[in-house]
Order: sequence, then structure tokens, then C-alpha cells
Amino acid sequence: MKRKIIYLLLIILVSYTLSAVVSALYITDTSGKMSFLLEMHKVDELKKMLIINVQAVQNDLYSINAPLTNNVNSIVSHMMKLNESADVCTSCHHSSATNEKIIRVRMLLKEYEKSLSGYLTGSANTARMERLKGEAASLGERILFLTKDMSHDASGNLQAVTAGTVQRLNIIRNVLFSTLTAVFILSIIVAIRLKTFITRPVNELVNATRIMTSGNYDTKVSYKDNTEFGELARNFNLMSAAIKEGYEKIQGEMAFRIQTEEALVKSERFLNNMFDSIHDPFCIIDTDYTIIRANEAYAETRRTPVEKLVGKKCYEVLQNRHEMCKDCLVEKTLRSKDPCAKDKLLAFPDGAKIWLEIYTYPIINEDGVITHVIEYSRDISGR
Repeated sequence: MKRKIIYLLLIILVSYTLSAVVSALYITDTSGKMSFLLEMHKVDELKKMLIINVQAVQNDLYSINAPLTNNVNSIVSHMMKLNESADVCTSCHHSSATNEKIIRVRMLLKEYEKSLSGYLTGSANTARMERLKGEAASLGERILFLTKDMSHDASGNLQAVTAGTVQRLNIIRNVLFSTLTAVFILSIIVAIRLKTFITRPVNELVNATRIMTSGNYDTKVSYKDNTEFGELARNFNLMSAAIKEGYEKIQGEMAFRIQTEEALVKSERFLNNMFDSIHDPFCIIDTDYTIIRANEAYAETRRTPVEKLVGKKCYEVLQNRHEMCKDCLVEKTLRSKDPCAKDKLLAFPDGAKIWLEIYTYPIINEDGVITHVIEYSRDISGR
């Protein structure tokens, strides 16, 4: 799952990076185009100013006795600016034909300046003045024609470059919009995929856990993949199978225990019935001389309730002693592992006496060890 999340986030990051790189490349290229466009605007403005100044000089030239010095200086100044601009941009964006026109304009401007200087400094020879004036006017017309032609070409180029720049700006806008839209859609898809990757296994595990808590331990999760959720689902299925197996085992053990307890109850009831069905006194004594079982006949003979006999030492409840009786039959049977018998006079506190014929029998386990002794007695007082 961690790999899937990392891969999806990397896809988003790469998409954003690519869109940023593409946009940066377009913006960088368009910035260069914009700088070029501004430079062309400057050159175009210089050409227009040159045309305006030449036209002004031409107008003054046809006027009588008009002062031309300031106009000539202005023309020369703009011509120098035009030359400087031409020097800057000739190598990068002007064609060879345009460069030739610029060179011709420079030459004509020099001749134009020379003719104007000759006209302004000429003598009073009217014919010569008219000739210089005509030459200057002719040069001015040629300059105007060339500069207008250059301005027209520059305007066309400027419009083409402007249209191209606007088109590139539109492309940048479309690229940015498209990439942002694509990345946004991709982010939504990634979010949906992540939601599917995470919520589906979690929901299955939660539902399976709820079903299991209701008592259905045979619940399985169907989700499978190679992620941590897939491993969790597999471990959940293993845990479910182990819990089911353990639960069935516990149920079997509980059923067996219930059956055993019922059998013990039946056996206990049977033994009690058997003990009470024996009309002669009968009891069982362990190796510590503790009475662990006695019937009603035995209790009546000893004039003591059964519950006061069971769990007590035989010599305590029968002889009111704190030590074993002399010539004890139980002790003899424990020592010899053989049945023993004797007659015994039993005296009570109220003075009553009875004779009992007492028999003891050993109870031996599978290892040959005596675990208990049965004491059976009969009242022989009537003999």
C-alpha cells in the first residue's frame, strides 16, 4: 500500500513538474519574443520620426528663406539614432534586403545633409541655389520613399511578430489551463484510487469483525492483494480459522466436561443409593484415617449424623481420642494389605452397649498401593 501511495503521489508530482517546465519554456521563449517586439517598436518609432523630420525639412525647403538649421540637426540626430538601432538589430532580425535599404538610407542621408549644407551656405547665385535646392529636394523624396517602404515592411513584420507573440501567449494560456485541468482530474482519480485502496479493505475488515463478534467465527475476508491490507486480510482469515478451531475444541471439551459431570453426578447418586441400600454399617477410610464416606446405617450405629462423620478422623468421632486406637483393624489392613476382622464392644455415653463384628478390606490401585480401607460391621448383640 505504501508503494501505491508513493507511486500515485509521484505521478501527481511529475505531472505538476512537467506542466511547470513546459510553461516555463513557453514563457521564456515568449519573453524573448516580447523583447524583440519592443525593440521593433522602437525602431519603427525612429523610422516614423525620421519620415516626419524629413517631411518637415522638405516643407521648409520649398518655403522661401526658411531657417533649416534646427531641422537639419534634428534629422541628423534621428539618423544617428536610427543607425544605432540598426547596428543593434541588423544581426538578429533584419533580412539582407532590409539591411541594404538601411545602408542606402544612410548614404542618402549623408548626401542629403551635404546638399542641405551646400544650399544653406551657398552664395547669391540664384541658378546655383535653385540647382542645390532641387538636388536636396530630390534626395529628400528618395529618402522619404525608402523610409516609407522600410516603415511599411517594418509594420508588416511588426504585425506578424505581434500576432505570433499573441498566439504564443494563447498557447501558454491553453497549456497552463490544460495542464492544470489534467493535473486536477489526475488528482481526483488518484484520490478516488486511494480511497478505494484504503476504504474497501478497511470496510471488509470492519464488517468481518462485527460478524465475528456476533458469534460467527467462520468469517472470511475476500480482499486479496500484495499490500499491507492484503497481509492483514490473510492474517485475519488465519486468526478466524484458529478461533473457530479453538472454539470448536472448547465446545467439545465443554460438552465432554458436561457429560463427565453428569456421569459423576449419576455415579455419585448411584453410590449414595448403593451406600444407603446397605443396611449394615459401612464406611470408607483413607490412609490418614479420615472418614471420606459413610452410610446412614453406620451413622445410626455411631449415633452421629453422616455430615459430622465425613472429613473427621475415625478415632476422634468414634472413640473421642486424639491418636490411633490400639489393635486398630484399619492400621492392620494398611500394613498387611489383607482383609481383617474382629468383634468389638461399642459403649455409648448413655451407658448403652452393642457388640459389632467388624471387617476391613483394602482398596488397592493399579500400582499396587492401598489408597483406602472399607470398614464393614454387623450388629451381633443378639447372639
